[in-house]
Amino acid sequence: MIKDNIIQQILHLSANLPDQHRDQIGIDASQIAALMQISRSAASRYLNELNRSGDMVKVNTRPVYFHMKRHLEDHYKKSVAQTSFSSYEELFHYLRKEDTNKKDPYSVFIGAEGSMSTQIEQLKAAISYPPRGLPIMIAGETGVGKSNLARLTYEYALESNLIAPESPFLTMNCAEFADNPELVTANLFGYVSGAFTGAVKDTKGIIEAADGGILFLDEVHRLSAEGQEKLFLFMDQGVFHPLGDNQKWKRSDVRLLFATTEGIEETFLPTFIRRIPIITSIPPLRERSDDEKFRLIHLFYEKESRNIGVKLSIQHDVIRALMAYRPKGNVGELKNVITTSCAKAYQESILVVDDGIHIQQRHLPKEIVEYYLLNKQKHVLELPDESISIHPAVKIVNDFPFLNQATGKLTCIYQSLIEQFASNADPKDDISELTILVNQEIDRIMYSNQKVVGEVEFLSLKQLITTYMEYRPVEKSIFFPGSFIIGLTHYLFEACSSALPATEEGTTKQVLDGVRLLLPDEVTYANRIVNKIRDTFDVYVNKLDIAVIALYLSGLKKNKRSDRIRSVIVSHGFATASSIAHVANSVLGENIFEAFDMPLDVSPFDIIHKIEDYMEAIDTTNGVIFLVDMGSLTDLQNHLQPQGTGPIGLLNNITTSMAIEVGESILREDKIEQILKRVTASIKPTYKLIKDEQNKTNAIITTCGTGMGTAVKIKELLMKGIGNTRKITVLPYDFLSLKNNGLKEHVFTSYNVLGIVGTLDPKVPNIPFVAMEDIISEKDTNKLNEIFRGILPPAKIEELNETMLKLFSLESVINHLTILNPDKLIDNLSDILGRIQQELNITFSNPTLMSLYIHMSCLVERLVKKSPIEYYSDMEQFGEEHKTFVHLMKRIFYRIEENYGVEIPLSEIGYIYDIIKIRNESFVY
Repeated sequence: MIKDNIIQQILHLSANLPDQHRDQIGIDASQIAALMQISRSAASRYLNELNRSGDMVKVNTRPVYFHMKRHLEDHYKKSVAQTSFSSYEELFHYLRKEDTNKKDPYSVFIGAEGSMSTQIEQLKAAISYPPRGLPIMIAGETGVGKSNLARLTYEYALESNLIAPESPFLTMNCAEFADNPELVTANLFGYVSGAFTGAVKDTKGIIEAADGGILFLDEVHRLSAEGQEKLFLFMDQGVFHPLGDNQKWKRSDVRLLFATTEGIEETFLPTFIRRIPIITSIPPLRERSDDEKFRLIHLFYEKESRNIGVKLSIQHDVIRALMAYRPKGNVGELKNVITTSCAKAYQESILVVDDGIHIQQRHLPKEIVEYYLLNKQKHVLELPDESISIHPAVKIVNDFPFLNQATGKLTCIYQSLIEQFASNADPKDDISELTILVNQEIDRIMYSNQKVVGEVEFLSLKQLITTYMEYRPVEKSIFFPGSFIIGLTHYLFEACSSALPATEEGTTKQVLDGVRLLLPDEVTYANRIVNKIRDTFDVYVNKLDIAVIALYLSGLKKNKRSDRIRSVIVSHGFATASSIAHVANSVLGENIFEAFDMPLDVSPFDIIHKIEDYMEAIDTTNGVIFLVDMGSLTDLQNHLQPQGTGPIGLLNNITTSMAIEVGESILREDKIEQILKRVTASIKPTYKLIKDEQNKTNAIITTCGTGMGTAVKIKELLMKGIGNTRKITVLPYDFLSLKNNGLKEHVFTSYNVLGIVGTLDPKVPNIPFVAMEDIISEKDTNKLNEIFRGILPPAKIEELNETMLKLFSLESVINHLTILNPDKLIDNLSDILGRIQQELNITFSNPTLMSLYIHMSCLVERLVKKSPIEYYSDMEQFGEEHKTFVHLMKRIFYRIEENYGVEIPLSEIGYIYDIIKIRNESFVY
């Protein structure tokens, strides 16, 4: 076995045990690769396997070195439990320290091995630097834990014997002296008798009092420029004058820690910042991983349980609500909320004989519960459904593996990149293996994340990527198949949604530089994609994702076999062709099919142009087979001409089974004509008729005059209010179909339609209509109640009314209807609507305002997504008859166009005019 041979080689090469005075230490993957004549990445894989099994100790230097664990144990006469070290310094310290029970003080800080690992390493390095450490600035929002980290840094210095056991830890809040520079000087450096009125004796300052220890200056941004300058000399030389004595020098051996909530460059003197070599930033709670949030919540409830000496039982929805909570005061505010919830529950428990305190949602602040109820679909966490029990006498520390599943999908890719590019070996030989790994992992993400495909955020991201790649190709010879875009969308959606562990900036740069050296064009293009996504959606994307995307792009450059028939699937729908191609390729085990998706709002000629570009870019010597679904796509033969000597085949009514059969024939190297004849003969449809003998299902229709997209979103919002019930189905429906055909539409024969909810009334006879603006303004809730009467019990209708009032606030509706920032959008639209009323000399009614708010919110999103409504009845005539109105709207919408980088077309202006006209029949402009 190769593994056994590697172990024998390692036994031989590990004879030189680690020693600080030897040059040759350990063994790395390059040595094993050379000895065994295998690739470096394969050798690295075997060595890491031995490390995971506990046979090898790993030292994460550059390159990474490995040692036989039993050799280390024999040499140092001690058991080695830890198998991974960041440096040889850490390894020697571990092997030679006498007190193996010593605990790292930072280990109690949640996130020490996750989001805070880099910051803690910076703090350790700075406080340990001889002779008296380096000044450290800890930056972060209020409540993130800056003071706690400062205290832990002091404990670390004590534990590491950097300072004497009796050394002090003193804190000074600079806000107390912000407006009095003389008071700052007196408190920092002390003063002599007579230095100022009231100075009756010599008094030590806090710097002198902290001699030998650590001084923590909190809110240091409150120091004036003069106050900052007074620290210069002490930071440079460790000496100072007391106030009132410019002759006598004093010295103090103090390690300095600073903390601020403000921006560094904007707040401090450049000369002050230059004297602080270590600046570390603490992330806010909203950027911490779900695992860390859960641990914080559990820790605070655990402390409260011990404080009051009572067992706590915490309802699972309390945990979910707190996980979704985004407190401005961060960890500090979260702790206060938890303490308050315990106090409320404790007060109730006094009157009840029970075995503990039960924490429920009613014990949380109202705003936290409301935010959770309105946004719970966005915060789907893999948490247990049962309550969590905490006993005051038992401390439980769990790994909470259920929270790390999403993160794990990307960690494998990241770890492989880091191991490959962070070593000194030349990665050229292994770039193909990395490309294969990236493709395999993205395939896994696609299969495990199918439930997100219909989410508006996923669809918006796919649309952005598709549009960007169409207009900015890497090079003309590269074609972006639909399956590639779907895969990239899944990967970036996962990357934007997962809270991944922090990676050292140096390591990230080394990986990115390595990939850039090999794939410069792909890295540039990947960087642009990431920047575009970050700017459009205001989300964070890990820098390592740029390297991953570049490797994924590089796979497109690999020439496919030119001795094989090409095959392409073309189908209507957002991702239909891509999905069929992906399934067929996976079943066949080879990349046989390319895919062209044709969304319903895309012209067939656009797709045909793309196919023509594709045909010019590939080798068609052996022919091409097109598998299409219906309609205009079956007319492809009139637009395609063979590029060279190969024939072109066309099969319609594509199905997954057809694609697999065609693929199998291609792999058997059958001729195109054989394939076409065999498939058309074997693929025959069959049917079974299952009659619905039950009563018609009750249904509510949602509709919007500007298209199906908004109707679907109104349905989603309505479903949140109704909840899970089989008694009612909510159906989005085309407005014009309802308006023109009325009761002739099939929905009225297939369902018992209770009513219609939407932005405009299609005026279907005998069917109640409830306007969205009426729900939002609470103008007429009776209509909604009438729809549900007889279907839902009275108590449920009353509960539904309360829920709908929460869900259908203007902010909530706009937040749901768009992916854009609702606060910013409402501010912009408020300004626009005010200007429209002023310019038109008209005052809109509340229903008109509500309707325009909703319509314009969706309008801006359509423009951002580059999918405006392009059709408007008699558009040219409208433009001629209402030139003044069109010009006015263009002028008023200028700021929106600038802010979002869009341009409002004439068709969209026409719909705005219609809404105003429908609500104000006398309006003419």
